[in-house]
Amino acid sequence: MKNITLLFIVFITLGINAQEYKIYSSMKEALNTPNDVYILSLRYKNLQRIPDAIAKFPNLTELNFEGNKLTKIDNIGKLKKLVILNLNRNNLSKLPDSIVELEKISVLKIRRNQLETLPTYFGDLKSLTQLDLSGNKLNQLPLSFGNMVLLKKLDLNDNKIDNLPESLGKLINLEEVDLSKNQLVGLPESIGNLKQLNTLRLRKNNISNIPNSFGNLQNLVYADFTDNKITLLPQSFIKLKNLKLFFLYDNLIETDESQKIAKSLPTCKVYSSIRANDDDKP
Repeated sequence: MKNITLLFIVFITLGINAQEYKIYSSMKEALNTPNDVYILSLRYKNLQRIPDAIAKFPNLTELNFEGNKLTKIDNIGKLKKLVILNLNRNNLSKLPDSIVELEKISVLKIRRNQLETLPTYFGDLKSLTQLDLSGNKLNQLPLSFGNMVLLKKLDLNDNKIDNLPESLGKLINLEEVDLSKNQLVGLPESIGNLKQLNTLRLRKNNISNIPNSFGNLQNLVYADFTDNKITLLPQSFIKLKNLKLFFLYDNLIETDESQKIAKSLPTCKVYSSIRANDDDKP
């Protein structure tokens, strides 16, 4: 009898956990049991707006709207328990100020939209650990950006950003950053504060110099500065003892300068020759 009771308890427990991981893919099905909906995927449904009924799911933690035609998400701030939000491949040109009301959001994906600016207080999304804003039209980041201190992975690839705020240096938990295909002419001195950074991609910018503080990135393993305008590396580069791969293809740096760095960092592979075929670059 005890064994049967134990099995019943285990079954019920597993049933509850299974419910939390069930993925609903239609509003009609989800509205039958709104309190049981934790994950809702409405990918590629040709939606132009978020359904008003979305507010009827009080326990929703993961929401996927990828590949629709959304132009506004004004009612998104009502989803107080949301942890993961995917808005990739829509037509968003701006985000509502109310997005900062998503206090529990940890993963936010807004890849391939039409965003030109971010809300002033976007940095109030202090629970974020992963942020993907690649493939938009952003030309700057708000000063509040540095408030997202839990952020570990940041993708701003393929935008129009020409400078970074000093507040970026407050993101001390960052591990991966991609700022390739922007219009950056330099890096803030505060970048040296990112002591957990291990991967940095800055391909196809207009960077001409690297701040001396760069040498403080003791955990940096991979750095890609391909297609920039770098002529000289700071002396502090020799402090990057964990650096394994360093790409300097298509810059203005002299060969002997790159060779000097290579000798100072014997465990690092430095690639700095000019390559005409962009498709061959790693």
